[in-house]
Amino acid sequence: MATTRRALLAMGAVMPLAIGARAAAQAPAPASPSPASPSPASPAPASPVDVPTLWRGLFAGPTDALACWWSSGTLYAHVDRLREFPVAGLRSVMLLRTGVQATGTVADFRTIGFFTDLDTGSPADRWYNVFTDRVQDLPPFFVEGPGRYAMTPTADGAALALTAARTRTNRVLATAEASGDRLALTQIEGTLQGFPSLDGTLPPLDDPAVTERQSRFQFIARRAAVAEAGKGSVAGTRGFFSHVYDALPPWLGFGDTLGSGLSKGQMLKAAAQDRVDEGAWAYLRHHVPDAFSGDRLVLR
Repeated sequence: MATTRRALLAMGAVMPLAIGARAAAQAPAPASPSPASPSPASPAPASPVDVPTLWRGLFAGPTDALACWWSSGTLYAHVDRLREFPVAGLRSVMLLRTGVQATGTVADFRTIGFFTDLDTGSPADRWYNVFTDRVQDLPPFFVEGPGRYAMTPTADGAALALTAARTRTNRVLATAEASGDRLALTQIEGTLQGFPSLDGTLPPLDDPAVTERQSRFQFIARRAAVAEAGKGSVAGTRGFFSHVYDALPPWLGFGDTLGSGLSKGQMLKAAAQDRVDEGAWAYLRHHVPDAFSGDRLVLR
């Protein structure tokens, strides 16, 4: 065979295979394990997690108790031909009151919140759109709900349902897992709804601004805290959230340009009287007074 560049490349490709085959043929057979050496024991499988019980203890709470999930995060926009960029901060409180029905547990809820200026952290009702050089109005506050979750134990785990005002639920699912001393609950929701309008309410379902929203929540706590769920609301439990909208709200000022919205951040569970954020407490009390009674948050 002529020693050409193509021939050398072919030989180079074949040689490692030939050498590997020869080495395998000459290698001694592996020694069989000694009968006196027992194989290492396999780790014990993790005990299954009762999803309905964990959901009630972590996310909801004891019967008739009010659990308050304080959220802080950032609202982002992803506009066609532009990178994803932050628009405003986000502060909200989800109020949950747990009850019992024949088939399982229900949790009535309502969410109140507002946006904040990225530079100062102060409540904001306007946003400067640097891409259009215009100042755009933001909702000074917003309200989502009222709504209800229903958790029902089933033969193969749990069934979670969600209904809420001006929202249509396409999918909702809760799963749980254990890792050492930690228990984690993941909740995924697919809904049809819009961003809050400038008056703070969600648009009706026949509004052109309504779009798909994919939400993901994850709540984490120690086993001991969950075991005490019947005696309190597991205040101090941490969580994380993300909401992805398949369109942009009209009030961002991008017109018919394609894009999507995203909000994400962290959550902290607290009791009705806990003022996790004094500034947010005062601001929301002014704009959504029916969510407060004396020195407590309430769900009417």
